[in-house]
Amino acid sequence: MVRWGQPYDSLEKDEVVHFSTGEPIATVSRANGGLIQRDVRKAQRARDVLREIPIEELIVRAGKAGELYMNGTLPMGDGTQTADEFARAQSASTGLPEKMCRANMKKNGFVLAEMRKILDNLTRGLSLDVLSSGYGVERGVPISFQVQSPVVGLVLPSNSPGVHTLWLPIIPLQLGLVLKPGPQEPWTPYRMAEAFFQAGIPREAISLYPGGADVGAAVLDAVDRTMIFGGQATVDRYRGNPKVQAHGPGSDAIAKRLAAIVPLPPDHPDASLAAFTVPGVAAAISQSIDADLQTPGVTEATAKYRDGAPRLVKQGRADYLLPTVLHCVSPDAAAARKEYMFPFVTVVECPETQMLQAMGPTLVCTALTNSPALRRTLIDAVHVDRLNIGPVPTTQLNWLQPHEGNLIDFLFRARAFQTAEI
Repeated sequence: MVRWGQPYDSLEKDEVVHFSTGEPIATVSRANGGLIQRDVRKAQRARDVLREIPIEELIVRAGKAGELYMNGTLPMGDGTQTADEFARAQSASTGLPEKMCRANMKKNGFVLAEMRKILDNLTRGLSLDVLSSGYGVERGVPISFQVQSPVVGLVLPSNSPGVHTLWLPIIPLQLGLVLKPGPQEPWTPYRMAEAFFQAGIPREAISLYPGGADVGAAVLDAVDRTMIFGGQATVDRYRGNPKVQAHGPGSDAIAKRLAAIVPLPPDHPDASLAAFTVPGVAAAISQSIDADLQTPGVTEATAKYRDGAPRLVKQGRADYLLPTVLHCVSPDAAAARKEYMFPFVTVVECPETQMLQAMGPTLVCTALTNSPALRRTLIDAVHVDRLNIGPVPTTQLNWLQPHEGNLIDFLFRARAFQTAEI
């Protein structure tokens, strides 16, 4: 645990174990809600120490932090950790193949290296001094942006290391971090925090509070601007709450291609399937899919390519779900709206005139159409977050563009502002 930059050893601890063997990898101190409530009283200090450093200098230090994160040997608990050791540890506790762990490292490194361009795009070219001082002049007009919280709280997942790119610009914006790491993935928050410290970011700007769901709830309750990552139920729970930005999970030819993917050891160069590390989760998902297949008009296209093999594969302590493609003859089927954290896709037949309404709120939409009317409708759709027109993969990001909302709009409020000589 790290309390405003200072390591803290609590009496209660949790073990991080290998996803397959169950062997302990690390022991992590466990926080509690009372401790977080006390520490958040000092949150303004995090903002104050960061405002003593110009944003431009923080951007330079963020770039240095990226280099350290990618290549350095950094403190980790009572020892040190190289970049290779980090990737192996992350793979061992989360079940992600090592090549995916390294790919996520590159994403984080890119964001830190290109921070100046990313902030320029997030602010739409606004002078960063305005965010630091709270006011300024643009095109001869007085403007003001008021920060909504001195720190940002994040309840981070265990199964999606790629989401860390969303919070990396917070420190250069002169806001502190209150991080609740995922139980199986403490590695990225700790390594990134140490990289920031070694690059010259004040230690008082960052806190890390490991623990269970109660710790995540405490962060959401104590901090005025927070992000949480989860499934659709999480998104629905916090919809309309201005303090919380909730982030969700993201035919036959497709089935044949995906059915060829099988579980491989995490250090195998061709491994592309992640394990489920929480007991019972994979089995519950597979049972839910089987229940949906009882609905008329819902079929599984991948089943015939698995040669009778079950969707659920058990290897030691780890469970895998083989890639699954469902086909629905109507968008009314419940399966048409399901998302799961493994390679799962539903091909849904739907009239073009009903498509926008049927698909509902959408994180990423890739439209393969030459219809000017449909393209116009998609561009105007307020429930589509990121839009690709043409054969752009949904996983392909332009990191210089906003993703899942604009961080500046979430953390700062534009307000009227005028001055006069006294």
